[in-house]
Amino acid sequence: MSEDSARGIDEGDSAREGGEADGRPMSRRRFLDFALGGTLVASGVVPGLLAFAYLRAPESTAHAATLDMGPVSDMPAGTGQVVPVGSTSVIVVRPGPEESVVAFVAACTHLGCIVTWNVGRKQIICPCHGAIFDLRGNVMGGPAPRPLPPFPASVQAGKIILGSA
Repeated sequence: MSEDSARGIDEGDSAREGGEADGRPMSRRRFLDFALGGTLVASGVVPGLLAFAYLRAPESTAHAATLDMGPVSDMPAGTGQVVPVGSTSVIVVRPGPEESVVAFVAACTHLGCIVTWNVGRKQIICPCHGAIFDLRGNVMGGPAPRPLPPFPASVQAGKIILGSA
């Protein structure tokens, strides 16, 4: 009787535990161990990546391009619109009858959806997940983790100018 037999180890067990490294096919048990281990690793990595994407939304702060939107009188008081300025979408709102506008990067700070102006509520709304922002870009509700980044806007000689030269 061999020493392994004396310890209760069947000689066939060591052959079944082989792997491709020693020329024998992988056992079912070893394959299932690898599959279960891979599943456990993936189940920890995927939620971590989703949490990272949720907390780190796209943020554009480059304001190299400028845009002349035309006369402020062409934008009725209490309205807003999204316009492209270079590679950035910008939401511009004229809150009242005075000749002033506010502008923000139009990408929601939650997951980057383009926000819109809600005339009835007088708020900036994200149509994707319901984030709500006030006229200062502050988060009023919904899942957005931070305020909308401001975008340079001014009224010069009666014209709305976006961006900074």
